[in-house]
Amino acid sequence: MKHTRPVKAAWCGLLLCWMAAIFSGVLGVTSVAAADPAKQKTAAAEKKPVSVSYEITLEGAPTDAATANLEAALAVYRYRENGAPSIALLSRRAQDDRDIAARVLRSHGYYQATASAAVESDPADDPNATKAKVTITVKPGRAFQLSSHAFVMSPPLPGGKAPRAAKTFYGSPVGETAVAQRILEAEATAVNRLHELGYPYASFAGREAEADMENAGLAVTSTIETGPRLSYGILDFKGIANIDEAYLRSYLP
Repeated sequence: MKHTRPVKAAWCGLLLCWMAAIFSGVLGVTSVAAADPAKQKTAAAEKKPVSVSYEITLEGAPTDAATANLEAALAVYRYRENGAPSIALLSRRAQDDRDIAARVLRSHGYYQATASAAVESDPADDPNATKAKVTITVKPGRAFQLSSHAFVMSPPLPGGKAPRAAKTFYGSPVGETAVAQRILEAEATAVNRLHELGYPYASFAGREAEADMENAGLAVTSTIETGPRLSYGILDFKGIANIDEAYLRSYLP
């Protein structure tokens, strides 16, 4: 009940506002007709939100890939085409992008990254300006290396068979920059390899990561739920009067 009450209250509030708007429109027909059209036009113009167009400068991105991801993730880029309602709201948008920028850089292996944002209106210090310049500055810090990537099979593979080397068999970037996308791809590869080995229900279960802030290293442990190993039963062919069955069976794994 605690979760549903606020929702119901919000809907009731919206309904009341909607009804009030309808009634005010109906009751205001006479007064609108009697009002001065010139004054109404002036008031509407004054209430119209300012549309601010702006340019963006991104400084400090460590790689082209990081730049591309930042431009795709930051709100100042995503909403640039439509501008901003005001300088104040544009500043808020840019400040909110600081945390997003830091998260994007962490996904590229820069776990000590910070970001700052500045908005300069044109003319300067004019809150009603319609042009502005946004500067996003990132400080990536050191690139963390993936020091190790262990795969834990749960339950273990039969016969105590150890998982393959993460780098050579799964493509994990061990010894290289700990880029999140490549770690995710290695985990997906591990699951696909198990599918190929007869574990159709294998799936990714979770991951633990430990960062060595002093040495800029990252150790990752990925757990894969193997599920049961399945094998083909007896295979029968039907409707192959003109085809040699031995030939078809030659294609079986």
